Amino acid sequence: MKWVSAIAASADLGDAAARVIAELSRGLGDAQPDIVFTFFSPAYGGEAAALGELIRGEFPDAKILGCSAGGVVGAREEVEGRPAISALAGVLGDVEVHTFHVPPGELPEPDNISRWRNTIGLDGAVDSPAPRAIILLPDPFTCDTRRLLAGLDAAFEESTTVGGLASGGRAPGEMVLLVDDRPYGNGAVGLTLTGDVVVDTIVAQGCKPIGDPMFITEAGGHEIRSLDGQAALPALRALFDKLSDEDRTRAQKTLFLGLGFDAGRERYSRGDFLVRQIIAIDPASGALTVAAEPKTGDVCQFQVRDADTSAEDIVSLIKRYRLSLPQPASFGTETGVLLFTCLGRGADLYGVPHHDAEVIADGLDDPAIAGFFCNGEIGEVRGRTFMHGFTSAIAVIRPSK
Repeated sequence: MKWVSAIAASADLGDAAARVIAELSRGLGDAQPDIVFTFFSPAYGGEAAALGELIRGEFPDAKILGCSAGGVVGAREEVEGRPAISALAGVLGDVEVHTFHVPPGELPEPDNISRWRNTIGLDGAVDSPAPRAIILLPDPFTCDTRRLLAGLDAAFEESTTVGGLASGGRAPGEMVLLVDDRPYGNGAVGLTLTGDVVVDTIVAQGCKPIGDPMFITEAGGHEIRSLDGQAALPALRALFDKLSDEDRTRAQKTLFLGLGFDAGRERYSRGDFLVRQIIAIDPASGALTVAAEPKTGDVCQFQVRDADTSAEDIVSLIKRYRLSLPQPASFGTETGVLLFTCLGRGADLYGVPHHDAEVIADGLDDPAIAGFFCNGEIGEVRGRTFMHGFTSAIAVIRPSK
């Protein structure tokens, strides 16, 4: 297995594409890639639809997957706010790749496994081998991503699903999704990997717990009405009064709620929570509205986010990932990495460019990296696939042996 990445910033799509393709060709040498991921600025407008044809012209046998993006990542670079293209090309060996497009409104029922297999371009027989991984690029306006993820989890329990929502547009039809040499303006595109491949995921939510875990003692829909038997807002105010000045400042700017996994545990720590946004606070009722559907009896803990906690989180998770492998792993050019990172990260969060890309490069021995800044990040936490925000979801693609 061999991977190469490239990135080029230019206002002219033809120029940027030529530079990216030339860099991929130099890195691959005489080899032809089986797969090319590509991410590109919306500033190219309708011209972006031609990118698949340009890549296919140089790499005729490659499967191609990509989308428009508010910022792109390639190698150690992150380009935000400027027209650019990034790409990741892989020579996969004994790996099957199937690409697909899911039109809006054509999602099967969650328990219809044969239809789900057909939906993502596989043989509908339920006893056929499941893919090792599914990589998804949905359109945020026209794809019911949560239903899509729930269906894929139900139909492919052993598969890893990872990806990101296309970005760079503000209305339906403004994003471009690319499969092979065909552009789409809606639904979701993706691909499956089956065979001699492992796709590991690292999901860096970038938040730090504050205060103590609490029980949700009354909830309904997206509302949390009481915590530890007290109305939610007064409980939050009591917590706020006990915070350090530093955490109080963070909470005023970026306050989130973590919903605990594994109900009934005696102790919870950082990483034991699915972090969700607090959408609204009702001063009259004291209820909190969150971007989830918490249940009475769940454990939760308030969370804060800033550059320091986000940086600490992604660094520690990559170190933990390396230690979790059964034997010392060598990454480098045998490894391809896809980075799906939030539009709210990058230079706006860290104050400097290239932060997450450089952390991944340093932590994984300079693998080939490409990715983009997303409208939502898709990644697995504790065996279930979720759509996240303010997160970096990292897919590490490597040989299985």
